Amino acid sequence: MKNIIFIRHPDKEGNQNTFLDAPAYVGDTTITVRNIAGFSTNQILLIGEYGTEIAEIVKTHPTTPPSGNTITLASALKQNHSTHSIVWILDWDKIRIYRKTPPETSFTLIDEIDITPDQPHTAYSDNNGTLESEYKFEYKNLITNQASLLSDVIPATGFPLEALWGLVEKAYTLFGRQAEKKFTKDWVVEWINEGYRICISKIIQLDNEFYLDEVIFNLQANKNEYLFKEITNKNVRRVKTLEIDYDNNGNFIPAEFITINTAPEFKSLSRDNPVFYLKQNSIVIEPSKFFTDNSKARMRYIYIPSDLSSDAHIPELPKEYALNLVNWALYRMHQADGKHDIGIHFRDLFTDGLTAMISDLQKRHPSLARTFRFPADLY
Repeated sequence: MKNIIFIRHPDKEGNQNTFLDAPAYVGDTTITVRNIAGFSTNQILLIGEYGTEIAEIVKTHPTTPPSGNTITLASALKQNHSTHSIVWILDWDKIRIYRKTPPETSFTLIDEIDITPDQPHTAYSDNNGTLESEYKFEYKNLITNQASLLSDVIPATGFPLEALWGLVEKAYTLFGRQAEKKFTKDWVVEWINEGYRICISKIIQLDNEFYLDEVIFNLQANKNEYLFKEITNKNVRRVKTLEIDYDNNGNFIPAEFITINTAPEFKSLSRDNPVFYLKQNSIVIEPSKFFTDNSKARMRYIYIPSDLSSDAHIPELPKEYALNLVNWALYRMHQADGKHDIGIHFRDLFTDGLTAMISDLQKRHPSLARTFRFPADLY
């Protein structure tokens, strides 16, 4: 079967750029620019912006340096470019594609292709993949032979719409022309995460079990305090229950939650009446004198999801409401663009979606028993 994967163009934010000071035509081997500062031999240039019809990637001449306002190219132009077209220095001009298909256990390089700057993304068709195939890619500089870090895994079926990749693309598409020129991916990701954090905060305020998880961890002889980062890779916000299995036989005994101020004399505690209390980043469990290196604890807790970071990262929200994060990003994008009325429209759409999500969650997950909270003065 044929798998088609779409690869985002490499980020150029912060790279040196200038503008054409005169038109450039098909067949030209030099371009006249406003300023040659930062430009030299053996560089990769993008003339125009990603996704525009006449954008093209060229290279500066390997031995003839820029002089005055002229940059000499390694090969002739394939497109016409008007005065004032932007000229960027790029880090990369190629993409290496890697694939893994079960029962394979590692990724293998299968192709190296040109970046296609005149398209919104570089598309790659693989006629030898399957639905179970997975892909990674890296950008490459053909002049220096340097390569970027490998990407996150891309499934053969592509990222779902609610994954970060899809949310960013949706925001760019709905904003319209020049969105990627005005707003870097990092900005859009941060604005999506702003909306995400608002949603998480509202869900946690419901005091329900939407962000509930459970972990069993090892205790150590005579050790009573355990850092949360040693127990789980999630950000623990509240602990609901804790149980102790002293002998690792599956017999878990519920522990009682106490406050630091009411902590009893731990030496007098029996095996049958364990207790725990919370610090900012840890949990303290007693009586630790009965713990062995085989003892275990089972903790049920409420956590705070981490920010979205990788293209494949899916928000931990009800699936049908994940796309609402795009409305918050569009609110911030239009605000930054000076279109305040349009921005307020998308903010209102986000608020309506948030209200609908909370109402829906209240029906699905009614509030449960009180959870044990961290000391109030810590937050």
